[in-house]
Amino acid sequence: MENGSTEWKSCWKDECLKVLCAFANSKNGGILSIGIDDRGNPIGVSDPKDTLKKISDTTINTLGIYPNINLNEETGVITIEVFPSHRPVELRGKYYSRVGNTVQEIRGRELERFISNKIGTSWIDVPLEGIKTDRLDKNALDVFRKKASIAGMIKKSNLSLPDEELLTKLWLIEDGKLTRTAVLLFHPRPDEIVFGASVKISMFRGSEILYQDELIGSLITMPERISELLSTKYSKKLITYDGIQRIENDPYPEKALRECIANAVMHNDYSSRIPIQIRIWEDEKMMISDTGMMPEGWTLDTLMSPHTSIPFNPVLARIFSYAGYVEAWGRGIEYTMDAYGAEDDMKPQFNITGSSFSVTLKNRISDIAGKSSTASQSESSFTVSDAVAISVLESLNAGTELSSSEIMNMIGAGTDRNFTYRRITPLIKAGLVEKTIADKTHTRNQKYRITYSGITALNRIASQNANGKGNKSRR
Repeated sequence: MENGSTEWKSCWKDECLKVLCAFANSKNGGILSIGIDDRGNPIGVSDPKDTLKKISDTTINTLGIYPNINLNEETGVITIEVFPSHRPVELRGKYYSRVGNTVQEIRGRELERFISNKIGTSWIDVPLEGIKTDRLDKNALDVFRKKASIAGMIKKSNLSLPDEELLTKLWLIEDGKLTRTAVLLFHPRPDEIVFGASVKISMFRGSEILYQDELIGSLITMPERISELLSTKYSKKLITYDGIQRIENDPYPEKALRECIANAVMHNDYSSRIPIQIRIWEDEKMMISDTGMMPEGWTLDTLMSPHTSIPFNPVLARIFSYAGYVEAWGRGIEYTMDAYGAEDDMKPQFNITGSSFSVTLKNRISDIAGKSSTASQSESSFTVSDAVAISVLESLNAGTELSSSEIMNMIGAGTDRNFTYRRITPLIKAGLVEKTIADKTHTRNQKYRITYSGITALNRIASQNANGKGNKSRR
């Protein structure tokens, strides 16, 4: 059957050269058979010897490739086996590739990436003319030196070298010229050289933009600048108390946010000229998007499973690793997921398209349970289905009156500083749990007890579970 590496043609035509060009530019090459009809039946070619010579001369002179060409004398079918080329193969100034069973011309951004990959140098690592080291931001270079010294992955003797020598050791200078990576990392206005090298942040309410910012500057300082702006302008921290201790609760886990920001800056495809975009919806979620693409053949399942680190911008990723932003072991997704704990309803969501990547982080201090079950709901209409909520009720039903810390210890909830707000408050609003000191919002002596409605809900759950087991045994 025809597929990505196999194609049939009834006779030799000029368009066959596009197929051969595409095979040469593909990862695995391919075989073009001449003398087979659309149904896969061998019909042979009318003049095999002349066709063989024409194919050989044309492919060598036009494409500059040397395929294996063979004639099956019994069927009259000619097979042309093309091997993957280590250089870009063009046909009359155009480049072609295989997309499924079809041949497509490579254009624009894809062409830049294709040629860069073929010659062994990515777009971002190409040296630039006319930009000298003295145009770089000294403060940005000092920031890198300090961070790299703390991270301990570079010898301090190398960090003390003059700027040009240090950049050369970091592979940021080639043939005496700064690469695009060097400019992006350390230039005070990289957007003037690489259009779109910036970060846009917007606050939304529904589809309406409430306010927005654009951050411009050296990439080595960008993760901390983004984090600071998100913390001071785009985040509302919830104040809670554990006894007399005042606790400020961040809407997004610091570890998850740090990983997502660093990865967006590190993996963005700056040749796209599209800024990194961060969208925040009030009290709901944050979406961080970049234009970096997954390695060839990767899917979302690959990303979510243990995997090797294959950065979109290897040199840029290495500098970020030296600076201590990432560890370069491909565990960023794992860290992001772990930062949200065991709450499946709060897990980050990842989305991959052909030319972009995004992660959506949920606001963990928004009253998620309260949105689906308000205080006006009666016990009869409220259904407890969350395993943690059931455990909270069971712990209170087993004891008399417990503090939030005692409840967490009983159910093995760890040290979740948002536990009271996220787990006990929704049960109070539903009428299943009540405070022992109802007239005080914050007191170190506050404890909780189960209500009659809570006991009834637990009994109903136990009955449902019992019936479920009985029905299963009867089946």
